[in-house]
Amino acid sequence: TGRRFQGEPRFVMNVPMPTGLQLQPLLKVGTLVYQFDYPETQVLHREYADIEVPFSLRFQKRFNTDISGFAKVAHIFQPRLIYASSLFRSQESAHPFFYRGAPDDLEALSNPRFDSLDYVFEYEYARYELINRFVRESGPGSVHRFWLVQLSQQINSKRNEFDARFKKRLGPLELLTQVDIPPFSFQAQGTLQVEPTANKFTGEEMHEAGWSATIAYDRGDGDQVSLGTRSTRTADPTTNEDYFRLGGAKKLPTFFDVFGSVEYDAHTGSMGAYEWGFIIANKPVSCWSFRITNGKRRDGVQYAFFTFNLLLGAPGEFNQQYKSL
Repeated sequence: TGRRFQGEPRFVMNVPMPTGLQLQPLLKVGTLVYQFDYPETQVLHREYADIEVPFSLRFQKRFNTDISGFAKVAHIFQPRLIYASSLFRSQESAHPFFYRGAPDDLEALSNPRFDSLDYVFEYEYARYELINRFVRESGPGSVHRFWLVQLSQQINSKRNEFDARFKKRLGPLELLTQVDIPPFSFQAQGTLQVEPTANKFTGEEMHEAGWSATIAYDRGDGDQVSLGTRSTRTADPTTNEDYFRLGGAKKLPTFFDVFGSVEYDAHTGSMGAYEWGFIIANKPVSCWSFRITNGKRRDGVQYAFFTFNLLLGAPGEFNQQYKSL
């Protein structure tokens, strides 16, 4: 058995830039401390340092319309380039916990790590993002983003077979769009791997891809319903997904509310995961809540847990970077 402690201070430098330019370097240093009880009691530690340098431009154009609720609209275009690299990695221990075989080596699975952080991979990449935001003035001094479109891709100069993020030289094309016009909201995202991958069973070259989308109705009083879907096509057909998810929540005139969701697996033609539960809290306003949840995962494992939430503060309703149109 083993226990891990992570310390990770981050240092952000705000560099003064002319209007329309943004540069905010980030330096992250950390240590991982492990205590192992097998085969003998010992304490090991590993150190690492990473750097990330995002640079972006910002352009904005305003429009006036005769559409109710959209009289003042602005389009904000932000091309963004990010350079990130692992600066330092301490030497890996020979302890069995850190054994690293080939990606398909079954023995490598005999010593599973807590999570991917325990690999502490070396990496170096450049990532570009083309971000389009459309905002509207929804009231005096209140600006609301109602549409986001973002296209991104990552180019890895250091590849790693153990981490899907750095396995290919070219990362997947990523497209994200969000629409928020209360009481409705919509989000869709998709990925397309540019570099082909051989099918695990047939050996045929293919481009891995996936997409997901969710449409939701939220009255703002606690009643909400959403419908989501997800589909993936990978080099391992046994991991492909095709499912729909229906979820919702209902506010009741008592001390608790109810919520639930259910999934339909179109790939297998059967009902999949589900979840339901109660939220207990003082009404109409409470700084605490108690959640009781019961459900079943996609792999058939049933679960139940209790969660206590304490709200100490909440972010502003609107993104202050837009201020006023």
